Amino acid sequence: MTAVSLSGQCTATDTADVILDMVVDISDSVSVVEDCISLTITYSNISSYAGTWNFGDGVGTSTLNNGSYTYGAPGTYTVTFTPNDTCVIAGPMTVQPDSVPFTVTALDIMTCADSASLSATPSKPATLTWTTVAGAPVPNPNMVGAGQYIVTAVSLSGQCTATDTADVEIINLTLSVDDIVSCDSTARLMALTNLPASIIWTDINGVPVPDSTSVLSGQYIAVATTLDSLCTTTDTISVMNLNFSVTASDVTTCDSTANLVAIASLPASIFWTDIDGNPVSDPTMVTSGQYIAIATTLDSLCTDVDTATVMTLNFMVTANNGFVCDSTETAGLTATTNIPGAILGWTNLAGDPVSDPSAVGIGQYIVTAIDQTETCMATDTAVVSNEAVSISLNPEHIICQNEELELMVINENPAHSLTYAWTNNLPAIANPVVSPAVLTTYTVTVTNQYGCTDVGVASVDVVTVTVTVEIDGPDTICTGQSTILKATAAGNAGFYTYAWSPTGSLNGADTAEPVAMPTQTQTYTVTVTGDDLCTATASVTVFFRETQCAEPYIFVPKAFTPNGDGNNDFFRVRGTDQLGIRRIYFIVYNRWGEEVYKTEQPIHQGWDGTFRGKEATPDAYGWYLEVECTDDDNVILYKTKGNVTLLK
Repeated sequence: MTAVSLSGQCTATDTADVILDMVVDISDSVSVVEDCISLTITYSNISSYAGTWNFGDGVGTSTLNNGSYTYGAPGTYTVTFTPNDTCVIAGPMTVQPDSVPFTVTALDIMTCADSASLSATPSKPATLTWTTVAGAPVPNPNMVGAGQYIVTAVSLSGQCTATDTADVEIINLTLSVDDIVSCDSTARLMALTNLPASIIWTDINGVPVPDSTSVLSGQYIAVATTLDSLCTTTDTISVMNLNFSVTASDVTTCDSTANLVAIASLPASIFWTDIDGNPVSDPTMVTSGQYIAIATTLDSLCTDVDTATVMTLNFMVTANNGFVCDSTETAGLTATTNIPGAILGWTNLAGDPVSDPSAVGIGQYIVTAIDQTETCMATDTAVVSNEAVSISLNPEHIICQNEELELMVINENPAHSLTYAWTNNLPAIANPVVSPAVLTTYTVTVTNQYGCTDVGVASVDVVTVTVTVEIDGPDTICTGQSTILKATAAGNAGFYTYAWSPTGSLNGADTAEPVAMPTQTQTYTVTVTGDDLCTATASVTVFFRETQCAEPYIFVPKAFTPNGDGNNDFFRVRGTDQLGIRRIYFIVYNRWGEEVYKTEQPIHQGWDGTFRGKEATPDAYGWYLEVECTDDDNVILYKTKGNVTLLK
């Protein structure tokens, strides 16, 4: 630089370095991406400069480095980014947000073919990729089987992605027909499809079948079409009509039974039932009625039924048996038939005619009946028998008093049904029970179903036996003692026997007066039998008292009165003679423990109520006692103590 003074006289120079600001374009470092769904864009500052975004619609700005912005309407907008550094500039970018989101639509497919071709349409130009629902790539989208498939669409910019699913259904219509063997003269055509479909039948020449429910033997074609007319398939069926039948014959016979007959058009087994469906046990022997023949071919394929009506006239004659109550009597022969107006003729077993059927004797006779048309004949036999009542009854019975007896009438002819009429108001049965008090006679009149009678008589005698028992001696004994038992029998028996029990302590247990020597209290029972038939019993008790070396057989009084009146003047120990006392120790003492009396003699007078020569004071005195007894060389020691009261 050169400087000149204002006067122009002076000049000076110097040098200066000038550095100009440089413009840096960062547009490549700033990106704006259109959204793939709506009017929203995303923006991102990937440079190192901060700045301000202007979205070109006159409304929106942002100082954020990254974010999103939504336009109010679709259109073309210029987005600019202005760095805060004035030396750095960023160029504008143009965006075109669209109101239509980026999508892809996969078409579901339904086809009758073996495979299908996948098809999808994106909302914007894009590349398509197909996978299975498991994520495996589809190698050939133009030839896939049934299933689900996923299409992925990527926009040409590579920024937008969308997916959709296509369902592929392979219809595969199938038609199933079975050849028909019909047991009838015609058959019904039938076919099954795996899907709802309409079926049209034609004959083998393609002529439509007017009625598929009734066709003759031959071949027929089924044409099946789905209801949406999408798929069609055909199949051929063969029909054979066997025209199987059975014919049951009606039967009319004079017999009581008939033989059922039926003929089948093909070899078959035939089963018979009655009209209610119950099996016929024997088709060769049936009575009047209707019967059904059920015929089944041997291969069990065909069945047919027919009904047979059977009328069994069952022409028969019934000869009525006759009877007499005595061999000298006669009876009349009679017979009936189930068809009125039949002619009857009688002969004996040898075939000789019976001159007078109203009066014949005992024997067998044959009646022959012929109906008026002389079509049916029947015979029967009548028996004229002697039906006299035959019974047995024991005429004599013996019972004991108060016993019961069953009078038994025995029917000697089990074929007879008998009624009974007894005297003495007995019930009208064969075996009434009686219990008379004295000899009684009973009479029974027996009548059979033919009116023939017989009489039986039975007598019942009564044996009476009574017994009384007593003790002919003491009823209470001690050890080693005995007494006599006495039984007295009475009644109408001829003789009596005696049996006493228990027998162990008795002498003469089979006599009327045994000797009893019990060792304990014992009840004896005597059974008296009269005429070895009837019995009576009675009992008596013998009491036994056993002595022991103890109370009460050793007795010490509770009080005594030593007043000299001769009654209870001494206080002493008492015992029975059977005790065998060989020694005692007996001491009496007052309330101060002073001895007032003492003895060791089994036989002693006792304490007289004095102490030291003076009358003792009325009071309670204690005592102590020891007693030795002998029993079968054994020595028994008994000890006891107590109190006694001295009274005046």
